[in-house]
Amino acid sequence: MQNSLFEPAGLGTKPHLQPSTGATTAFVFSCPGQKEELLGHPCAGATGRNLDAALPKLHALAPQFFASSSRAAYVLTNSWSQIEYPAKTARSEATATEILSPDNLNRLEHELAGITTILICGQKAKHAVLELQAQERLANAKVAIVMHLSPLAVNSHAAWRGKSGDERLALWAADVVRQLSA
Repeated sequence: MQNSLFEPAGLGTKPHLQPSTGATTAFVFSCPGQKEELLGHPCAGATGRNLDAALPKLHALAPQFFASSSRAAYVLTNSWSQIEYPAKTARSEATATEILSPDNLNRLEHELAGITTILICGQKAKHAVLELQAQERLANAKVAIVMHLSPLAVNSHAAWRGKSGDERLALWAADVVRQLSA
């Protein structure tokens, strides 16, 4: 079952990548997992539902960065393109060495070509994007480093305890906008 707001971006969509022609904003997650493999697009399952719920908040707060509340308007990719989950690969993440490999960095740079705003979602995603930025391979894109949108991450933020899921996503979106507006 696909996310209700998911609109396929076209034939280029893969478990690790959703391209979007003309997009200037991208979300970079860690790596595709079991849900992404099953559904054939990035950011599936509960993380995808949180993204779908956060996009209208981002659009309302900063339409200059988030021109649409539809995920089809954005590039969604991962710092590692290979599918990882314990039953398949005995792990759920790539290593930093794999993420920083020249072939992987070249792939990610190509997927982010033309992007001017990048949201790094999670610690693993940070490695590749910051390395590309350090090598001046992202054409001065504005970058925000935010927590992953998995329920585990969003629900573990100590300052957000006692808040509803919707309130937590609103706080997440406000953090994104604060970083991009700085």
